[in-house]
Amino acid sequence: MEEFALWSGLRMNKSKTELYTAGLNNAETLEISRLGFTMGSMPIRYLGLPLMYKKLRLTDYRPLIDRISSNFNSWSAKALSFAGRRRLLSSVIYGSINFWTTAFILPKNCIKKVESLCSQFLWGGTETKKSIAKVAWKTLKLIWRLFTAKDSLWASWVKEYRIKGENFWALDVTKCTSSSWRSLLSLRGLAARFLKAKLGKCQQLSFWYDQWTPLGPLINRFGTLGPRELQIPVVASVAQACNNDGWLIRGARSPAAEELHTYLTTILLPSLSTIDDTYVWEIDGNELQNVSTSETLSMVRNRALEQRWTQNIWFKGHIPRHAFTAWVAHQDRLPTRSRLVDWGMNIPSSVVVSVVLKSKQRPPIPSVGFHTWTGFSEWMGIRDSVVSLTLKRAVAQVTISSLWTERNKRLHDGVSQTPSIIFKIIDHIIRNAILGRRNTDLFQPLMQEWLRYE
Repeated sequence: MEEFALWSGLRMNKSKTELYTAGLNNAETLEISRLGFTMGSMPIRYLGLPLMYKKLRLTDYRPLIDRISSNFNSWSAKALSFAGRRRLLSSVIYGSINFWTTAFILPKNCIKKVESLCSQFLWGGTETKKSIAKVAWKTLKLIWRLFTAKDSLWASWVKEYRIKGENFWALDVTKCTSSSWRSLLSLRGLAARFLKAKLGKCQQLSFWYDQWTPLGPLINRFGTLGPRELQIPVVASVAQACNNDGWLIRGARSPAAEELHTYLTTILLPSLSTIDDTYVWEIDGNELQNVSTSETLSMVRNRALEQRWTQNIWFKGHIPRHAFTAWVAHQDRLPTRSRLVDWGMNIPSSVVVSVVLKSKQRPPIPSVGFHTWTGFSEWMGIRDSVVSLTLKRAVAQVTISSLWTERNKRLHDGVSQTPSIIFKIIDHIIRNAILGRRNTDLFQPLMQEWLRYE
């Protein structure tokens, strides 16, 4: 090493260097330790990842679990809405997970733990709170299985010992002693919105409770007096309401009965059919052959009108970290000054920010100034021949994030940077983002466009 130092001029700092050995016995390790280096032991961390010579165990992934938990427990995460928590998971949290998976194969126990933390945070707002799912999807699928899985041992058992010849839709949930069975029955109202019957022989379809007409369950349309009005027993099947000559229904005496009679003239008599009854999961007119949790959730959840400004935040090619900050800023959820005033600090509670974009190129590009957030947001969505829309939005988001970081440093740490340094930071981030995606069609021409205004 002395010869290497004399030849290269580089000397090793023994106080900052540790020596790691593998495949050596104690005597050989002791001999090497006489060089003056501190002997280290595995595992060690490099770039935030553990380095080991053997397969990693669950305890070795504790730093990843701790990092995710710390993100969930931060004050900013606790103040997020459901949409905000979902965006935090898809951008920041899964970014950390993907970083680990590029180097290691995560064990099943680690993946289950991460999924459990993410689920609790998404539905409960904190990783220590038990998940409160809006819909028990597994239970909802059991209702589907009860009607469609003819060879299922579970479905046969339920029909024999739970339903006991009664109608599933008419069972009294208050008389159930099993919590799992009560949970299943409590979802009947939701399942009835999507579970539709396709007519065949109609031997198993309930005339009053199954949805075999566009009118929905007839018991809901006619009420409890419906069986007396139509002269059809409440326990009758659709096949029992007709014969080879026609339907055995009393003449229409109400508008609902007229609609039913009109519909019955358009379908084939079940007594003449040769196919079995089937069920479909119908969502917005589309008949699915299985339960789709994503499409069902999109129908049952409360949706607000889509905002036009979201395209400026979650555009294709956005940088997750800066896009998230821009999204929070657009929601006016970064009131640092207002909170400091509430804490008793004597500082201005508001600030006017004027952003002016200029170019030194000739012919010069007209300056663009913004004195309101609305004007700035609208500018991000305008297509023009001056700059690419993707580059415009990316630079705007990085600028917002950089200004927010600089503002917090000045308010909390009393440290400030010159505008030229901030511009260099923005330039560095943009260049790295373009270089990281330079092989994509969207980002391939952006470096030349960005350097054109340097």
